[in-house]
Amino acid sequence: MDSADAAQGKFLVRCPSDCSLPNTELVLAEPLGSVLYSMELLREQCATASLLIRGSGTVGIMAAKLWATMTGSFALLVSQSEKHAQWLRNSTSWPASVRICCSAQLHEACSSVPAFKAAILCCSRESAPEGLGSLLDVVPEGATIDLMAGFPTQ
Repeated sequence: MDSADAAQGKFLVRCPSDCSLPNTELVLAEPLGSVLYSMELLREQCATASLLIRGSGTVGIMAAKLWATMTGSFALLVSQSEKHAQWLRNSTSWPASVRICCSAQLHEACSSVPAFKAAILCCSRESAPEGLGSLLDVVPEGATIDLMAGFPTQ
């Protein structure tokens, strides 16, 4: 398939005009498409509320950077370990409105920011049940959670 076939088949997704991509790490097409779709759904429900992201892989990183860039709102990226959270803090530049913490610091981190009305669960299948539980512990009733994670079948 060449680019003309992709365009004709409507397989191309145009980035919204409010999504500038100055960072080369944001050009991964499939996860970027998933994150942009999630942002669209969350913005419909929550406008530009603060966003809580449980999962700090490619999708979580993109979500944090794009939410902060596209909405100007606060995003908190939650990693499973402090070691990984520290690596994330030091490995790339982050918008000023993005914070990174580990799951052990989640309650403390949430107490110092506005209530989250939007959240994304984008972790491994193995971590999904615990990750969803941690989100439900800290987001207010009526918050919107996008479940991008798979869940174990057993």
